[in-house]
Amino acid sequence: MYILACVRQGGILSPLLFAVYIDGLVAQLEASGFGCKLHGLYVGSILYADNIILLAHTSYALQKMLDICNSEITALDLHSNVVKSVVMRVGSRWNSYCAEFYLGSSGLKFVDNIKYLGIYMKAGSKFSRCYEHLQEALLSQRDRATRLSVEILQLQNIAIVWHYWRDPSFSIFTQY
Repeated sequence: MYILACVRQGGILSPLLFAVYIDGLVAQLEASGFGCKLHGLYVGSILYADNIILLAHTSYALQKMLDICNSEITALDLHSNVVKSVVMRVGSRWNSYCAEFYLGSSGLKFVDNIKYLGIYMKAGSKFSRCYEHLQEALLSQRDRATRLSVEILQLQNIAIVWHYWRDPSFSIFTQY
């Protein structure tokens, strides 16, 4: 097979064409009966471009979904990035022991939070968003603002010294 044309990564058509290409995976996952449903609508796999989230009620169902993903991705001659593939648990037993999950022959790491399409989510008894990264960003911004204020003050001191050097009659002290 020869590729005569392609779509750039980041191109406007990339997510749409990948969705068409990967649609068989979603169909297989839905047909398997594994995964979550919300008001009768299958939401066991959430995809955007090459990012996939699998939602399952049980460990058994999640492992079965991972097996389906692995076989479909292999059949499409694609590869999973097991370094970026992780497991996060949400629910009443979120911090209880759980058997390891595998994508192909690689074990997946358990994490306390994930970032999906710019949204940070954290493990816990209920599904929730994570805001710690925002606190870090705000502290970083505050530190930058403090450094900038110090630099401005230093520039003002330099300006005063420079002005004094140009005009000896200029005084920074008030005389009474």
